[in-house]
Amino acid sequence: MSVLSYSFYSLILLLLLFAISIKVRGLRSLVSLIAVGLVMYVGLKFNLKNVLIISMANITLLIGALLLNVHRNLFGLSNIDIKNRGALISVPYLVVIGVISFSQCSVCYSLILLWVFLWYYFKGKCRNINLMCIVFLYIPTVVLVGIYKTPLALSYAIVTHWFQGEIESINEENVKRHSDDRGSVGAALDNIPEYAWSWKGDGN
Repeated sequence: MSVLSYSFYSLILLLLLFAISIKVRGLRSLVSLIAVGLVMYVGLKFNLKNVLIISMANITLLIGALLLNVHRNLFGLSNIDIKNRGALISVPYLVVIGVISFSQCSVCYSLILLWVFLWYYFKGKCRNINLMCIVFLYIPTVVLVGIYKTPLALSYAIVTHWFQGEIESINEENVKRHSDDRGSVGAALDNIPEYAWSWKGDGN
């Protein structure tokens, strides 16, 4: 089978995996792992440098999503983690900047300054995951497709989707904590005796 045929069938499989990832949230990690393995297999089989570079980006972001998942489930989330949740949108950019700098030009490492700006920008703008933040999250995938000119770079979007799920879980934890806080305040107010509310009137 030719490289073109392998790439075509791999792309079809990637699109199918992406659809599964969107449909079943619990399978995002497994789907991401399969996508990374598939792209790496094609790159190694045909010795395609651009595909292997995409695999490098995939593996790096996959490790990031895995570490985030382990940290959230085993150690829990601190207030600082929740406060900085919006800045996580910048992580796929950092991975792409690192991969491009390694494979294309050493001067590109200066783009780290751009990432620092994005980190601060997303930290303030993406505390809640809205449509704008989701669009920004997938721009690095478009950059990879454009630079390395292979549809297999869409695999980065699958791993990004898992990463998005981890950010959404942190956002849900933030909503839950605020809800618990409001519930605690409401319960405390309900436990105040009625005569305590009328102290002012009794004093007059």
